[in-house]
Amino acid sequence: MISADNLGGGIAAAAFIAYLSGLTHSAYTATQYALFSSLMTLPAKMIGSFSGLWVASYGYAVFFVYSALLGIPAIALVLWLMRETRPIKD
Repeated sequence: MISADNLGGGIAAAAFIAYLSGLTHSAYTATQYALFSSLMTLPAKMIGSFSGLWVASYGYAVFFVYSALLGIPAIALVLWLMRETRPIKD
Protein backbone atom coordinates (compact mmCIF):
# COMPACT_ATOMS: atom_id res chain seq x y z
CA MET A 1 0.00 0.00 0.00
CA ILE A 2 2.83 2.40 0.75
CA SER A 3 4.28 1.81 -2.71
CA ALA A 4 0.94 2.53 -4.36
CA ASP A 5 0.56 5.70 -2.30
CA ASN A 6 4.05 6.87 -3.22
CA LEU A 7 3.47 6.06 -6.89
CA GLY A 8 0.17 7.96 -6.93
CA GLY A 9 1.72 10.91 -5.12
CA GLY A 10 4.62 10.98 -7.56
CA ILE A 11 2.34 10.94 -10.57
CA ALA A 12 0.18 13.70 -9.09
CA ALA A 13 3.22 15.81 -8.24
CA ALA A 14 4.66 15.38 -11.75
CA ALA A 15 1.36 16.43 -13.32
CA PHE A 16 1.09 19.44 -11.05
CA ILE A 17 4.68 20.47 -11.75
CA ALA A 18 3.95 20.29 -15.47
CA TYR A 19 0.89 22.47 -14.93
CA LEU A 20 2.87 24.99 -12.87
CA SER A 21 5.57 25.08 -15.52
CA GLY A 22 2.93 26.05 -18.05
CA LEU A 23 1.80 28.94 -15.85
CA THR A 24 5.20 30.58 -15.55
CA HIS A 25 6.31 33.41 -17.80
CA SER A 26 9.66 32.80 -19.52
CA ALA A 27 11.17 36.04 -18.19
CA TYR A 28 10.42 35.15 -14.54
CA THR A 29 10.57 31.36 -14.64
CA ALA A 30 12.80 30.75 -11.62
CA THR A 31 10.98 33.14 -9.30
CA GLN A 32 7.49 32.10 -10.30
CA TYR A 33 8.30 28.40 -10.24
CA ALA A 34 9.84 28.69 -6.76
CA LEU A 35 6.79 30.55 -5.51
CA PHE A 36 4.28 28.19 -7.14
CA SER A 37 6.04 25.04 -5.96
CA SER A 38 6.20 26.39 -2.40
CA LEU A 39 2.51 27.23 -2.47
CA MET A 40 1.78 23.75 -3.85
CA THR A 41 2.96 22.07 -0.64
CA LEU A 42 1.52 24.58 1.83
CA PRO A 43 -2.04 23.19 2.15
CA ALA A 44 -0.82 19.62 2.67
CA LYS A 45 1.65 20.72 5.35
CA MET A 46 -0.97 22.81 7.14
CA ILE A 47 -3.58 20.06 7.12
CA GLY A 48 -1.01 17.38 7.95
CA SER A 49 0.09 19.24 11.05
CA PHE A 50 -3.34 18.77 12.60
CA SER A 51 -3.92 15.16 11.53
CA GLY A 52 -2.43 13.79 14.75
CA LEU A 53 -4.94 15.78 16.78
CA TRP A 54 -7.78 14.38 14.69
CA VAL A 55 -6.61 10.80 15.19
CA ALA A 56 -6.16 11.36 18.93
CA SER A 57 -9.61 12.94 19.27
CA TYR A 58 -11.76 10.80 16.99
CA GLY A 59 -9.79 7.62 16.37
CA TYR A 60 -8.08 6.32 13.28
CA ALA A 61 -11.19 4.76 11.72
CA VAL A 62 -13.06 8.08 11.65
CA PHE A 63 -9.95 9.87 10.37
CA PHE A 64 -9.54 7.29 7.59
CA VAL A 65 -13.17 7.61 6.47
CA TYR A 66 -12.94 11.41 6.54
CA SER A 67 -9.72 11.32 4.51
CA ALA A 68 -11.28 8.98 1.96
CA LEU A 69 -14.33 11.23 1.63
CA LEU A 70 -12.08 14.23 0.98
CA GLY A 71 -10.68 12.45 -2.07
CA ILE A 72 -14.06 11.86 -3.73
CA PRO A 73 -14.44 15.40 -5.19
CA ALA A 74 -10.98 15.17 -6.75
CA ILE A 75 -11.77 11.80 -8.31
CA ALA A 76 -15.11 13.12 -9.60
CA LEU A 77 -13.36 16.17 -11.09
CA VAL A 78 -10.80 14.00 -12.88
CA LEU A 79 -13.53 11.76 -14.29
CA TRP A 80 -15.51 14.80 -15.46
CA LEU A 81 -12.43 16.36 -17.07
CA MET A 82 -11.59 13.09 -18.84
CA ARG A 83 -15.08 13.05 -20.32
CA GLU A 84 -15.22 16.76 -21.24
CA THR A 85 -11.80 17.36 -22.72
CA ARG A 86 -11.04 16.73 -26.34
CA PRO A 87 -7.72 15.34 -27.59
CA ILE A 88 -5.31 17.91 -29.01
CA LYS A 89 -4.85 17.54 -32.75
CA ASP A 90 -1.43 18.19 -34.23
